[in-house]
Amino acid sequence: MKVTWFFILGFVGIVSSQTQAQVHDAGSWISVTIQKKINKKNSILLSEEVRLNENYTEAGNIFTELGYQYKLSKRIDVTLALRYANKQQLENSYSQRLRYMLTTKYTHFLSKKITINARLRWQQQWNDIPQSSTLKTLDSQLRVGAGADCQTSKKISIGCFAETFYEIKPPLLLTTRYTVAATYYFNKQQSIELGGVNQYSHNEYNPSIDWVTTISYKYKW
Repeated sequence: MKVTWFFILGFVGIVSSQTQAQVHDAGSWISVTIQKKINKKNSILLSEEVRLNENYTEAGNIFTELGYQYKLSKRIDVTLALRYANKQQLENSYSQRLRYMLTTKYTHFLSKKITINARLRWQQQWNDIPQSSTLKTLDSQLRVGAGADCQTSKKISIGCFAETFYEIKPPLLLTTRYTVAATYYFNKQQSIELGGVNQYSHNEYNPSIDWVTTISYKYKW
């Protein structure tokens, strides 16, 4: 129980430090992920996600993501993923986007119930597909994050994660994202995660905070 309150109070403290920014939007991210283990080291992942914004009234982003995960060791895994997205524009049309990502995750077991993890992700994205004859490419981004998870019971775990987004060229801090979530395990194959995200935008004239609730269903076999 003490560990549970440590996670919650830590997240609240981080969020409170950003109160000088303007609250810009509230939304919800709803996703379904399926993972197929080929063997002990190789897995295929398929995800579908809808991100609601404008205070839950509009589908701001809809995407499908296909990934391949390779487990280098008990503590390290590497994932290569491709994401096809439809992102809403100011005039309410949708821009088709294609992103590829390379992610490395390290997990350290402090005990049977508590783990800490670090994640490094490099991503590149093409915009306006196929409206433009010349694909518009965003600069490469690097995402650096760290977090912790605690198994509070056989069926429930809680976790928190902090992540920063950097533009590689020129070097620029773009976004800071804080996440806290609780996961309920129906069985070894199925789980549902409920969480909250606080996202802070940097390098803006009027910095803003986005508040997001998350619902994620996962099935693996």
